Amino acid sequence: MPQLKLKYTLKQTTRLDAKAAIDLFSLKLKGEEYKILEESDDSLIFYNSPWQLRWNFEPYIALGGGSVEIKTVDDIKIISFNYYLDFFPQLLFLFLPLLFTLIDGFYEGAIFFACFYPITSVIAIIRAKLAAKRILREVINKDIVE
Repeated sequence: MPQLKLKYTLKQTTRLDAKAAIDLFSLKLKGEEYKILEESDDSLIFYNSPWQLRWNFEPYIALGGGSVEIKTVDDIKIISFNYYLDFFPQLLFLFLPLLFTLIDGFYEGAIFFACFYPITSVIAIIRAKLAAKRILREVINKDIVE
């Protein structure tokens, strides 16, 4: 399947042990319906299928997947939260109405549908960045509380 991914990284320091931080990330991501593909003492890989059908009352999953790595440099633990967005499903859902409007000769409709892709892409990027920052902040805040 073709992939059209935008990848981002957030970094933050923590006082938590690497295993404890990974456990907090795992708990948080599982609670938000992400699948944990691989987990070790200092790293975690997660994924969400964009093709999974959801009811409209279920929470929106903003991240397509990613990884969490914790490295220790001079007794400072650095969390590297890598995540990505997959734009292929959005592109496919744009292409189908665009194709039908072009086949029917309704060229203004094609322009109308083509305008939605950049708008929805920017909204998806903003939502993903906010979701990633929220997840990282909640894990870091648990670090401060404990």
